[in-house]
Amino acid sequence: MTPLNMGIIAVLVIIVGFILYKIYKHFTKKDESFAFNDDAVFRLIYVDWCGHCAHAKPEFDLLGKLYTTSSGKNVVIEKINGDSQRDLVEKLDVDVRGYPTILLTANGVTKKYNGERTYEDFKNYLDQNV
Repeated sequence: MTPLNMGIIAVLVIIVGFILYKIYKHFTKKDESFAFNDDAVFRLIYVDWCGHCAHAKPEFDLLGKLYTTSSGKNVVIEKINGDSQRDLVEKLDVDVRGYPTILLTANGVTKKYNGERTYEDFKNYLDQNV
């Protein structure tokens, strides 16, 4: 076996390994939306083609991945792409009639957020409702 053939085989092994790894990660994704904890979850369900979503996402991102309310309670911040993560939206069992849809789940109850889509309004809502 020539060094060229060994190089080609090595590259193929790496490519196949990468593909298998991606397949494994896809089918073993943990569903963080349904974690067993006492934290509230504030979700933005968006789609890339929506202008309102494009304006809401940067404001939502300012909350980080975990927001702590003024009373010290943790809120998990989560974004869900309504197109590419349709299965996750369906698991949430909510009626998404438009985008963005923003939901707060706390104490086993999920309710839609209907306020302004700004960082300050998100913070105020979480501080008052969690």
